[in-house]
Amino acid sequence: MIQKIPIDIEKTYITKALDHKTFSILAKDKNYRIAEKIYCIANNIKQTNHFMEITDRDDVRLHATVRIYPSFAGDAKLQADTMSFIKKNMVLTPYYIIRCRLYTTRTYSDIFNIEHKTASSDSVYEIIHKLEKQVEEFL
Repeated sequence: MIQKIPIDIEKTYITKALDHKTFSILAKDKNYRIAEKIYCIANNIKQTNHFMEITDRDDVRLHATVRIYPSFAGDAKLQADTMSFIKKNMVLTPYYIIRCRLYTTRTYSDIFNIEHKTASSDSVYEIIHKLEKQVEEFL
């Protein structure tokens, strides 16, 4: 049985700047991915969202996620622009990557494995709906 998991993917902009202490620690670390995660936490953006799971089968596993790659705006953009390692990696337009992998637990071989990149949240919901149908067909 497939269980749908509600997702919140509407928040795609990092707008809130970090406090001075956190910002100075990030400036010393110079790691873009860590900085992005800290900004997302401060802005209540959940980057990885699981959207469905299989609850009644032990012979297959499902990994179904939507990953948000947010963009900086407002005060956060002004603050982040001062750090070159963030500025050069900054995403100009937010986008999503939808991944859905259905595989066997015995051999870990893929039944199907799909990855799709889009900038539209409407497109994300359409793709999720199609993937739910595909997973149901395989089960």
